[in-house]
Amino acid sequence: MKNFDLVSANFFQCISTGEVFAVKMRWNGEILGAAGPLSPDALRSPDQYTYTNELIDFIRDRSDKLILMDPVASW
Repeated sequence: MKNFDLVSANFFQCISTGEVFAVKMRWNGEILGAAGPLSPDALRSPDQYTYTNELIDFIRDRSDKLILMDPVASW
């Protein structure tokens, strides 16, 4: 049985603007919240951000322009 409560937080960077966002989502891709835009030069652990639902539509609308960043290389 799958655990439907599995949640992860990762950094995504917009390929057109360079903006970085921390995005928290369920295992199935459902976006739960986001933080940003963040400075790519001062990223902390994804767990240290406050995620809100105010950016969910923004992130969803730009999902084709967002690439997953390697969090270890980022902070």
